Amino acid sequence: MTSAVFFLPVSFAFFMVAGYWIWTRRHGVRFRYRFLPSTLKAENRGIQPYTAMYPKLTEQFREKFDWRSFYFLHTTIVEFRQFDGYSEADRNKIRHLLASVATQMTLFLPEACFTMIHTIVVYPKPYYSQHSKQYHKGETNPKAGMIVLSWSGIAEGIASLKDGLNLIIHEYAHALWIEHGVTSYLTFDSDAADHFQKVAMNELKLAAEVESHFFRNYGLTNFHEFIAVAAENFFERPAEFEKELPQVYKAMVNLYQQDPLRIG
Repeated sequence: MTSAVFFLPVSFAFFMVAGYWIWTRRHGVRFRYRFLPSTLKAENRGIQPYTAMYPKLTEQFREKFDWRSFYFLHTTIVEFRQFDGYSEADRNKIRHLLASVATQMTLFLPEACFTMIHTIVVYPKPYYSQHSKQYHKGETNPKAGMIVLSWSGIAEGIASLKDGLNLIIHEYAHALWIEHGVTSYLTFDSDAADHFQKVAMNELKLAAEVESHFFRNYGLTNFHEFIAVAAENFFERPAEFEKELPQVYKAMVNLYQQDPLRIG
């Protein structure tokens, strides 16, 4: 009798925990996406990349885009700090922007992308980083599973979609490359990643010998910043990128398994 009294509560607790885990992971989120009201409402689609990439997609890939965005929203914590004065509607627009950019970048990559990132922290302005002891607009901390962004930095980037400056894309590109290198699953195709690295290192050597370059100087400081700035230009001004750096552009097409100029 005593063992039964002990066993029943423990079993109940186990199934409650297991059920919660299943509910909150992929299958649970997919169930909510299919059968419960969606949070991807029309009023939240007046943002990039919904106004750029989304209309070019086939119906099949629009559905995939919606699912990926929904999944990102429901498995990634977006934490707003010092955001007094911003309405819940403002915060939701930022959440949807973060999810849609993540989807734009990884739509043709494995669904496991961003698994190691569980939290995105957003400040209204540049913040003081305890990690680097400096003020930042954004940073990626894979050990903590976090990306930290400033809304002013995001807004500066999306004010113009043709300047190759986008803080969200920049930090996401860092996260994806780190994820590819340290996790058991592959974010990028191995051959495509190896080829991109060779092309990038060669371009960095060439850039050191010229006075001006298509990428801004920050993207030429090292390989990791080259990755991030290349992604900004790839998604924001692909036509100019392909014209100026065709070999690097082609390597990016293979890396992200998409060509922004020829989608649809």
